[in-house]
Amino acid sequence: MVDRLTRSFVEAVHYLKTNRTGSIALLQKYFGGLSAEEASYLYQEQIDLMEVLPAPNEKALQAVLDRETDPKVKSFSTADFIDRELF
Repeated sequence: MVDRLTRSFVEAVHYLKTNRTGSIALLQKYFGGLSAEEASYLYQEQIDLMEVLPAPNEKALQAVLDRETDPKVKSFSTADFIDRELF
């Protein structure tokens, strides 16, 4: 199931990065009536931020850990969750 989810995510990012017109149409459809200009702006703002290969982002993971209030969670580091040998 994880493999299928990861493949779907990679395919979605590929579609977004290679099909601007179709992506803007999807944004308009699923974001509740955005104009073409608004959807285009949103697309342009986000497209360069998308990673081509989904990989753990240490800064994002650290931000989640920093927000936790549970002392057990505070004792973890990002290295406890990311296997760098896979990348």
